[in-house]
Amino acid sequence: MEYALAGKYYYRKYRYELCRLYIDTFSRKPSFQFLDEKTTVQYFTTVFEHGFGIFAIKHGKLYGALLALPLAFDLLVPHKILSKYSIRHSFYIAEIMVSEMFQGQGIGRKLIMNFFDEVNINEYTNVFIRVWEKNKPAIKLYEKMGFKPLASIIQTKLMADKSGMYNFRKIYMLKELKKEFVNGAVNY
Repeated sequence: MEYALAGKYYYRKYRYELCRLYIDTFSRKPSFQFLDEKTTVQYFTTVFEHGFGIFAIKHGKLYGALLALPLAFDLLVPHKILSKYSIRHSFYIAEIMVSEMFQGQGIGRKLIMNFFDEVNINEYTNVFIRVWEKNKPAIKLYEKMGFKPLASIIQTKLMADKSGMYNFRKIYMLKELKKEFVNGAVNY
């Protein structure tokens, strides 16, 4: 698996695969949300206009992606975060998706590690990620990578089969970016 920094060029090249990966990841059980292609493409356009992605690619096919942009583009940030942290100096990992057949193989961890290689720590001091409270494997991974739960929100979503609405509790997790110099090298 190779990991590539994805800007507008990679987005255009892999737009269809990214859209499929996103819809497949979040519309199947357990999250089972309704997602349509048009809204998804509009969302991705915003992400790639203001942020970037990290793509996991094997033999020219997209199997995983991390999408990130400045926290100011997350319109649901709780007051608890807004009152304590600079939106201007905070980045937001908006999505992490891994193809079902590749889950559990460390791809999510590698996507996050590649993200930390790309984020400008001279400009950004905090990274936030939002995760569904029932996604225990993701929460465990994020905690291992230094993220700590900080606040939560409730989102109302349409079920994938359009049979009704339901509430999701999402947890905001924070990792503070600190430069540490060890033997002349920068570590995070």
